[in-house]
Amino acid sequence: MHKTLIKWLATIGSGFLIYAFPPPAGIAPEAWTLFAVFIATIVGSIVQPLTGSAMVLLGVVASVLFGALKPTDALKGYAEPVVWLVLTAFFLSVGMIKTGLGRRIALQFIRLIGRRTVGLSYALIGTDFVLASMIPSNAARNGGVILPIARSICETYDSRPDDGTAGRLGTYLMSLLYQADVIICATFITGQASNIIIADLIAKNTDLQIGYLGWFAAAIVPAVLSLIAVPYLVFRMSPPEIKETPEAERFASEELEKLGGVKRGEWVMLAVLIGVVVMWTTKDHLHSLDTAIVAMAGICGLLIGKVVDWKDLMGEHNAWS
Repeated sequence: MHKTLIKWLATIGSGFLIYAFPPPAGIAPEAWTLFAVFIATIVGSIVQPLTGSAMVLLGVVASVLFGALKPTDALKGYAEPVVWLVLTAFFLSVGMIKTGLGRRIALQFIRLIGRRTVGLSYALIGTDFVLASMIPSNAARNGGVILPIARSICETYDSRPDDGTAGRLGTYLMSLLYQADVIICATFITGQASNIIIADLIAKNTDLQIGYLGWFAAAIVPAVLSLIAVPYLVFRMSPPEIKETPEAERFASEELEKLGGVKRGEWVMLAVLIGVVVMWTTKDHLHSLDTAIVAMAGICGLLIGKVVDWKDLMGEHNAWS
């Protein structure tokens, strides 16, 4: 209780400290008030007397209550297509995880080239690369698909982070996945949600329109070269004790056997993802549909195909926060 009170005092105090000073010359009172609310919201998001999402909501409300913005202006951002595109990115990942399609893709890669540690690393990177072309959420790709598999393989080789055995395999794989994901996030406009926001800001402030193919064409050469080199560089800098991983291949085969044949939900998920990517890549060539509308149409397809239901979408807390 005492700590929470201190957090609230820090949050509110930071805003009122700025608000107490007169606005500098040339700055409208409303803009100065908005700046004070903004600082208080940022401080609140850091110290978190409430969750970050709740602090943002309080900031929006405060901007209206203190006269910094009109209600229509305060809520205008939620009408931006890019906001809905980010939201649908998380929803697409829900279908990917629920159907097990992402896991199946990862296991197939591991079964093909996972007999050695370096091959295993390329298998995990390849999975992230494929999923990044369709799922604009690196948190969903890694947290929902790649890291659970990597952790299971590490534990197969008795490599854990808390008992001194991380150096057997885990340190190498986790370091590699982090470094590779940074590259993959920059390779596709759908690599991470912020890429979409960046492209939108560029379009609004310049005459440059960066679409799916334009972004990919600019990034693919340095990305591929980096992804080829990074596993070997990390291998040199953080060499694992285990160099051969035949158990990873066996693990993948056993898990694929448990999954059985490709289910209807996976086929629908795959068809929707391919359709969404095709529509993204042909924007301004074959049609003029906004990328957010295309993604939302994909979600509608998943709902109609009963791959996901509304409860699944409402339960995706990361999307709503």
